[in-house]
Amino acid sequence: MKISNYSEMLFSLLEREDGCVVLLKGPWGVGKTYFWNSFAETKLKKGKHAYVSLFGKNDIKSIESEALIQIFSRNKYIEWFSDTVKQLKGNIKEKIDGVDVNFGLTGSTVGLVLSLLKAKTLKDNILCIDDFERKSDSLKIVDVIGFASILSERFNCKVVLIMDETKINDKHKFDKYIEYKEKLINFEIDFDPDHSEIVNSLLSGLSQKYKPGVINAINYAHEQNLRTIKKIIDRLNFLEKITGGKFDTALCERLGFDVSLLAMVYCTLGKDGLHNISSLGFNDANKKAELGEEKFNKVRDCRSKISGKVSIYSDIHKVLWNFIQTLSINKDEISAIIKLEKDQLANNLISEDVFNMIDRFTYDLTYSADMYRNDVMEILNDNKNELIGIFSLENYLYIINSIEQTTDDHSIIKKFNHEVLEAFVIEKVKSITSYEMYKRTKNNNIIEYICNNYSAIKNKYISEIKIVEKRLSQTKNILELLKKLPSAGGWNPEDENILDSLPTSYLIDNIQKNPDFFKALVNFLKWRQSFHPNSSFVQIYNKATAAIRGMASSELSGFRYYRISRFLNL
Repeated sequence: MKISNYSEMLFSLLEREDGCVVLLKGPWGVGKTYFWNSFAETKLKKGKHAYVSLFGKNDIKSIESEALIQIFSRNKYIEWFSDTVKQLKGNIKEKIDGVDVNFGLTGSTVGLVLSLLKAKTLKDNILCIDDFERKSDSLKIVDVIGFASILSERFNCKVVLIMDETKINDKHKFDKYIEYKEKLINFEIDFDPDHSEIVNSLLSGLSQKYKPGVINAINYAHEQNLRTIKKIIDRLNFLEKITGGKFDTALCERLGFDVSLLAMVYCTLGKDGLHNISSLGFNDANKKAELGEEKFNKVRDCRSKISGKVSIYSDIHKVLWNFIQTLSINKDEISAIIKLEKDQLANNLISEDVFNMIDRFTYDLTYSADMYRNDVMEILNDNKNELIGIFSLENYLYIINSIEQTTDDHSIIKKFNHEVLEAFVIEKVKSITSYEMYKRTKNNNIIEYICNNYSAIKNKYISEIKIVEKRLSQTKNILELLKKLPSAGGWNPEDENILDSLPTSYLIDNIQKNPDFFKALVNFLKWRQSFHPNSSFVQIYNKATAAIRGMASSELSGFRYYRISRFLNL
């Protein structure tokens, strides 16, 4: 049924002369609250209705108080009451034996005035009570229904209760609820609207560039939960704001799709969701034991819904996953997204070609195993250095497995697979230039899986990572030494020997790659300038200043060199 039909139905119930209690029920996230807010804004008189959420409410009094405050303020009773108090304070005054006596207004007097106002305030008003699922345990559903019934009978109110009955899990409580519902609730509305109508209404507040991607994601995952869709829209609008609308239409469409799917995962599974859906399929028995059967099934269902379209093994998805959780994204990450997205668009075409071949080989019996194997291997060889990136690790291994099943000679495929995986791991290790990169590499799920399943690659990885650890340890010690010396009361000959022995290539490499090192080095050189030219740290000073001068026409050109050269008087 259309939203307009539900609106007409509810309006006809609420415009009747006598009071009533209406139950608006439906699954969580179907849009009941959104519908009420829209209905109240367009159909109801501004001063004659109130909305109360049961979130955190402990008793009926707190519900009544909030409703009264809303209605008081909308009808300007608060201003009227304040003026009345001032007037009474001025009038209730007598002189007894020449002495002024001010009777004043006590708390009980104020309470009496408020009590007199309550009947007038509540009469004929409309009250919506929502969020039954989020109420305090001390507040019983049957008590709320009883309160609604009293409002309708005593004050001629129309009360709308918004609820998901399926959330009442306790059988005794549910039976009690049904008993009260049959006696006290006058009308029930099963809210199951045309989903696309509400989605289109929500999407009207989103930049047009993102809409196609969001709609594709909603249709792809068959997402029905409007709270989740609202979170998607909120995050994309925030992304648009902090990026200043710099993304082109094609990129926004892709971001709309990816952010939507990632938000669905986050809303369903929480902060570990992307990791959990990405690690299924490697060892489901272990994963089931780790998560427990109920959570495992939930992760599996979510993964099936997303169907491999997002993964923690994708750099762009890791950046967006962090954004989904924290709303934090910096300029470097944005630039990385743009670059990764352009690469991804090209990679998608390659991926589509391979999976089209898999589909063809599955259904076209004239497409032989040799033809399939040769066609796929040609694409894989052409993109050998980028395969873990074009494909998720899971999809890549799936493709390799499909090729192996087309031949009895697995040696060539195994050799190719080993080379691809080893190159990926070693390239990641050799690209480490800081402790931060080292920690990310050590925690890389793809590398962990490869090392756990390919012992020869693991041995090579261990050997390479030890070299990196040694290099980082040396760099860290030198960095600490550069930072320590300017504020130290002195130094020993070993400190001078260590710094003077550093090759120029080492200095240039760390100037280029490590901002902390470069800043510490410049401060050290400034401190060293207070010495006699031929006293201590001569070699490190000459090599470092020569390196900086030599980079003046490349990395340090322009303002960078101008500022540093002025600081060091070069």
